[in-house]
Amino acid sequence: MTRRRNFVGWVESARLWIVLASSIGCASASLSAEVWSDVSGRFTVRADYVGVEDGSVILKRADGSEVRVPIGKLSVASRDLATRLYEAQKAKKAQGLVDLIEMGAKQARLKREKARAESDPQYASTQLAAWHKRAVEDARDLPLLVDIQRPKASEILPLPTYPLGRTLEETMEYLGTQIRAGHPEVTIMMFPKEIHDAFADPRVIAEIGLAVDKYDVAIESIEEVLRGVTRLLVEQESFILNTPVFGSLSPELQQYLRSHVADAAELMYEITRLLESRHDLGSMSLWSFTHRHGLLIGAAARDLFHDLQEAVPGVPGLPSFDDAHVVQTSENEGTFQFRGIRTNGVVICVSGK
Repeated sequence: MTRRRNFVGWVESARLWIVLASSIGCASASLSAEVWSDVSGRFTVRADYVGVEDGSVILKRADGSEVRVPIGKLSVASRDLATRLYEAQKAKKAQGLVDLIEMGAKQARLKREKARAESDPQYASTQLAAWHKRAVEDARDLPLLVDIQRPKASEILPLPTYPLGRTLEETMEYLGTQIRAGHPEVTIMMFPKEIHDAFADPRVIAEIGLAVDKYDVAIESIEEVLRGVTRLLVEQESFILNTPVFGSLSPELQQYLRSHVADAAELMYEITRLLESRHDLGSMSLWSFTHRHGLLIGAAARDLFHDLQEAVPGVPGLPSFDDAHVVQTSENEGTFQFRGIRTNGVVICVSGK
């Protein structure tokens, strides 16, 4: 009988603690929730902020039910609160992406150091060749702008094999030469295989796609401006060449640009196509996207700038690493300084690992 009485007492005590814990939890949730009010101030609700969707603030009551309130119906104070919470939520998501990338990079570095001897010594060469072949095919299949006639199509030059077993200085010389030849995408190979794999992770691709969607309105505005400039270059060349801005340029630069209007139009056209294709970043890796459009933009830029410095002294041409200062400190690492930008411990794929 005593044991039964003790057991019943223990059960009742447990029930009491559960009730108290639940009450404390509900009270804490209620205290942490915000008070929201409408424009008139007559209606209020205590609820947690969930997010913003389709012009409405999503709130969650203490009982778990959700309510959607149009932003325009909230009081000024509640709208300000929603704005602060939205910005904080956005910053947290952005930091989450940064943390994910940094974690992936750190894990990749540890993995590379541990498996250096087992890594494929031909990776840089074979991967670059494979990427280049696929990028050429993707660029060929990329839809044209429907409302603007394509001005011209610059030739995509063959890409030489990525150098293996070279010094850091020789590798940088190769990169500079290929940038001038219309292949800015080769700079991707400065990163080791593990970094490529990290950016090919479906989670990272999805996060980048979400980031593009978040700033879609701003990107679309830039696209429309570039689209307008491209249309003027293609359809109203004489108008561009007779504007006061063009007339203010030096005679040498005017002469050069008059003979390269089609090249300038193509460059603007390809940059516009890049922006128009931005949503592909939600389904393809950043590397593949960069490689595809790097081929097209690089070829157009090469034709526009290739002899600009000779024709117009003092005007900068395509960037290269000719004046870069590099000091190799180990097999794959070194100090890299270029036009005032200095980085230590840069990981360069010198040996292909």
